[in-house]
Amino acid sequence: MKKSALFMLLGFFTSVLTFSSEAKEVRPTFNPQGKEVFILGKLKGADYDSYYKGVCTSLPDAPRYSFRTECEDDGLYYHGNVGKRFIFTGVTSISPIKDIAKEILLEDGQTVYLIYYESGSGPSYVKPADKEVLKEIDNFQPGPIYPGAKTMITSINRGEELTYSLFHQFGPRMNKAQLSFLRTIAARYPETGPRIADLLASFVFEYDDFDKRVIVYGSSSQGIHNFWSLRLLITNEGDVHPLVAVNYRGDDWLFISQYSVSADEFRWSSNRVNFKRRHENGTVYEWNITDADDFSLSLAKKISKSENAVIRFRGQNSNFDEELSRSQKLELSSLLELYELLIARPNGAKEK
Repeated sequence: MKKSALFMLLGFFTSVLTFSSEAKEVRPTFNPQGKEVFILGKLKGADYDSYYKGVCTSLPDAPRYSFRTECEDDGLYYHGNVGKRFIFTGVTSISPIKDIAKEILLEDGQTVYLIYYESGSGPSYVKPADKEVLKEIDNFQPGPIYPGAKTMITSINRGEELTYSLFHQFGPRMNKAQLSFLRTIAARYPETGPRIADLLASFVFEYDDFDKRVIVYGSSSQGIHNFWSLRLLITNEGDVHPLVAVNYRGDDWLFISQYSVSADEFRWSSNRVNFKRRHENGTVYEWNITDADDFSLSLAKKISKSENAVIRFRGQNSNFDEELSRSQKLELSSLLELYELLIARPNGAKEK
């Protein structure tokens, strides 16, 4: 082999080895032992593309103005970093106009810079970490959402709030208040509590902390525009109120005043119904939510067991038919099961 070719080959391998070593970024280890831990908090009105304007991912070697100005386009992204723990490293830099950049180490090993004004006031989203929350995070172990339940809490997540990831087909998250409410409800039923917990966890779970109650409904109601379904309003005291939700969404107004339901050979039509309406970004919405009576519950049972179920929205000038999907019918069946379990007293007697 000619010397020139040999040197070229050696040069190639040397550049590859250099590139490989540079590509493997070695981040510092986050070790908060003996140091105060802080949290990157929430930003009001933040969306997916927002970033922390007062946190720079790098600093200019020789700043001409303020750090805040010169790293304006180099801020730390909000999404994926909100809720992260960090510690101050003790390294501080001062710009020509006297604003201060304090180096901080995030829990994932990122080194970034928190900008303070000369007066010493820092960003309002920097919060001391709650020691109880840190303890819960550090001691977390995967386990059932409720003793005996099949639904597992697989991880704990820091973000805008502490949430718990659940393992089942929809893979949702619950915050601490929702999880506490679910466990409080399930604990009232020694024999059926685990099943109640599994059912509650499988639905969309809207918790109202002010009124101390939840509304649960099937997740398909979020993705399907037109439906007839049940919702359950459950209070902190354990009272259960079933609701019927009817929803239409489309490009044109129907001005619905009545609707009909078919379940195989069964047919039924409502009386006149007062639908609410709104228009948003070229889409129209018409909906009605009312208390469910015994007939509504029996209708839900017919729909859930049917091969073919259709809701017909009867409008002022035209009708619109929507066939209910298999997932909607399965959710109806599960909602009915949950309702029956919740209205049964622990000794098996139904509430009056």
